[in-house]
Amino acid sequence: MFAHVQDLMDRESDLRDDIRSRVRSLDRILRNTHTCLSQAFSATANGQAIAAESQSLFDLAREELKQLKAVVPSGQYHRYASQFSNALQTAISLLAFRVYIASEDLLSIQQVEGAFDIPVETDLNTPLDFFVPLDDYLLAIASLPSELSRLAINSAAQRDYARPARILAFTQRVYQGFQTLNLKNDAVRRKYDSIKYDVKKIEEIVYDIRMRNLDAQQQAVSV
Repeated sequence: MFAHVQDLMDRESDLRDDIRSRVRSLDRILRNTHTCLSQAFSATANGQAIAAESQSLFDLAREELKQLKAVVPSGQYHRYASQFSNALQTAISLLAFRVYIASEDLLSIQQVEGAFDIPVETDLNTPLDFFVPLDDYLLAIASLPSELSRLAINSAAQRDYARPARILAFTQRVYQGFQTLNLKNDAVRRKYDSIKYDVKKIEEIVYDIRMRNLDAQQQAVSV
């Protein structure tokens, strides 16, 4: 009996090591993706060009997630999710930022599924072997305003005075959207609560620009 138990323990250990190895590889790809997308904060940034440049990295992440899906046993997602949930959340957060700098739009569930070939858990009655929990999608969306507040500061410093106002309108829509939800997850609720502070930061930037009439001056110069 003990030999059989030891065999089960060894197989479990090997499986967790395999998952850990896949997650380390995914983390490396995501760090490179973050570095690529961080170019959006520079003075000469072209959001659409940076988004296009990052495509190959998202393709690599998609492939690594495919390998991870193949390793996790069918029906045992929740048993091993703690090993890869942070990496999955990071991947979605990076995708949300990529979508914004490319189009100033909000990342949709369909875009998550298309980018990573992983379904988002929207129907609890449909069993899935590997998926993105809806809470992870919401966490990624709620994390975006923090990055956008930084982008608003950099835009103002680089004398792009129109962009902070657009960022403010976007983050306000995100905040208002979360207000319509009855949030049960503590982590999502805390992240949602932090959005109002990001909105406040951006409001202060926009207020300063308007008080100094910088946006109007920039429009007059561009005419």
